[in-house]
Amino acid sequence: MANHRVRRTAAGLLSVAAALGTVSAAHAVEGGLYGAPLGGTDVRQAYLPTSPGLYGAIAGVGILAPTSRDQFGAVAKGNNYTYTQVAGAGLLYVYPINPFGFTIASSFQLNYMSTYQALTVNGTRKSGHASGFQDSYSDLFYASHYLGLFGAQAGSNPKYRYGLTAAVGLAAELPIGAYSVTNFVNPARNTFITIPNVALTYLTGPNLSVFDATEVSARFFFDTSKRNPASGYQAGNLIDLDFSLTQRSGNFQVGAAGVFAQQLNGDHNTTDALVSPAGNKYSKIDLGPVLVYDSPELATTFKAKALFPIHHENNYNTTTLVLSASRKLF
Repeated sequence: MANHRVRRTAAGLLSVAAALGTVSAAHAVEGGLYGAPLGGTDVRQAYLPTSPGLYGAIAGVGILAPTSRDQFGAVAKGNNYTYTQVAGAGLLYVYPINPFGFTIASSFQLNYMSTYQALTVNGTRKSGHASGFQDSYSDLFYASHYLGLFGAQAGSNPKYRYGLTAAVGLAAELPIGAYSVTNFVNPARNTFITIPNVALTYLTGPNLSVFDATEVSARFFFDTSKRNPASGYQAGNLIDLDFSLTQRSGNFQVGAAGVFAQQLNGDHNTTDALVSPAGNKYSKIDLGPVLVYDSPELATTFKAKALFPIHHENNYNTTTLVLSASRKLF
């Protein structure tokens, strides 16, 4: 049974969400690990705030999974379920330099999780509760660059960045959370994960929009996990694509968001033997609505997102709700 991870969301002052971390459900039956900020990315993924300084974000995530899925995507045998809540806070620092026209930032997040899980493993029923700090996601660096209109028609809203913006980054999941190899459930995974990533965000003008502008945004992550030094377990490499299609109107942004994640190679145990079934290869597709509001009075961006399971393999069949707020601090 692969570990379930919930990718990030927190509509920044733009990508402040990058400072927030993922939900993990690590347990003795490990695997399917990947790292990211809390709730997954979705809108404005290639953007960084244009004003240098320190930005902060908070987020809460609720997860409900009454079943799990096996390696074929079917409901797994046994009464497997998880109920999880996570609260996170993060910081994003935008540097006061713009080499070659790039805006550059770094981030760090800290999350506290409470989870209850039940799982049938090789005919044996296991369950447990865990709470504590998780491993921390960090964008070691994230660089954003505006490329131009590329066919977009500039509208009248000065807050919008019409056209194409690209970003590239190197992130990591830092194994600093609470973990014990003897526990069935852990808040953290005790695994260092390297995460190079790229993003594109394209904003049309009103000529291609129902309202002020249409935004298409996507961010691609490639996760490589180190071996857990306590358990000897190593998860396979994983790709993840977070995406959204939304409409912008004044201070509102609404539409659909989703995530596709696929483990590329199987997990291995201490002796490097492939872990069954099918190497515990993790896979998921989730879709759902996203709503963002930029409050000029509070100088704060609020976001709500719900993700519903479309297809899952080797993980809990989760429904996820994410709420967040972010703003510039200094």
